[in-house]
Amino acid sequence: MESIPTTTNTSPFESGDWGRWTNLERCNWLRAFYEGLNSQEEYIAKGFKLDKKKMKRLADAIKVFEAKVKDELAMLQKAVAYDEAMVELCMESLLKSGSKIPISFPAFGTAKRVDHKGN
Repeated sequence: MESIPTTTNTSPFESGDWGRWTNLERCNWLRAFYEGLNSQEEYIAKGFKLDKKKMKRLADAIKVFEAKVKDELAMLQKAVAYDEAMVELCMESLLKSGSKIPISFPAFGTAKRVDHKGN
């Protein structure tokens, strides 16, 4: 899933892209943002004179960013725990079932049987 490209001045939090991105896209954006800051450090330092108002905005932005990352991490951890619990439940029910019918799992990307009843 691709998102609409944004300008370099638009935050993915403000545009709503962050919520639509995959974790890989988020990681890539964060890495590019960090590398961009490091590569432009001298230029930013020259044009960015810190006063109290800018310091407060920067601190607030960092707090919002940390909160978003913590929320995303918590959601990811809950999703992983949920997936692990579902796998455990499924395995338990499979082992307890007395069925002699072989179990098949979806084979994505493989051709369907001619009668269209299989995977």
